Amino acid sequence: MTDPKHAAAFLKGVLSEVGTKASRVRFKDALEHAVGERTAKHLEVVGFRGGRLYVAVDSAPLYAEMIGFRRDSIRKACNEFLAPEQIGEIVFRMGGTAHV
Repeated sequence: MTDPKHAAAFLKGVLSEVGTKASRVRFKDALEHAVGERTAKHLEVVGFRGGRLYVAVDSAPLYAEMIGFRRDSIRKACNEFLAPEQIGEIVFRMGGTAHV
């Protein structure tokens, strides 16, 4: 059994998680804007840290397309959508291997 936590510590954790989920939704919307609804269904925002957006891709051919041809154009389109917040780099990972 774990020791009880102070209410302030508990609430701080809950509020930071809510903020994280809200920012993921915002980044997901930006990705959908950049790649279209059909392609966005195959992408999952894993996190954002240090200017890097981490995205899981559920299809090997789509992963190859993203890292080989579309990474920079997607980043630019996302940045237009997110202004003034900016993504410095998008890191694509195959589904199940993405973590921040």
